[in-house]
Amino acid sequence: MQLRDVAVKAKVSVATVSRVLNESGLVKRSTRTRVLRLVRELNYHQNLLARSLAKGENRCLGMVASNLENPFFLDILVSLESIASMQGYEVAVANTNYQPSKLVSSVRLMIGRRIAGLALIATETNAALFHELEESGLPVVVYGAGPPQASGT
Repeated sequence: MQLRDVAVKAKVSVATVSRVLNESGLVKRSTRTRVLRLVRELNYHQNLLARSLAKGENRCLGMVASNLENPFFLDILVSLESIASMQGYEVAVANTNYQPSKLVSSVRLMIGRRIAGLALIATETNAALFHELEESGLPVVVYGAGPPQASGT
């Protein structure tokens, strides 16, 4: 189901459906009601990626962590998601499992997704990666938790 399908069924323009869904611009109350009813009936879901591109903003934050099985990292994720949600953001998460190559690929994926900001909570960082992050212009919060400990030490 696409936006234009809703527009055709509602007998309005794609722009009108967009204004209704984004709560922007003036739309007659009867038209708004008809569009919203059809959105529900047709089980239409907005393409959030397209919306982000059109608006030039992304309501997604990223978090790259060394080990999400560790309660330390999980507690940070839970807090980040809670605060982000209150501000209308979602959180994309990557777990590196202490692998430097996974860290690099995860950070590059986050940069490529054009996330709004990144929380980097990892031990396997390197100077080249920090340089790449700086060059990207992406707002980043970094917390180095120290090297992973071998079990039993």
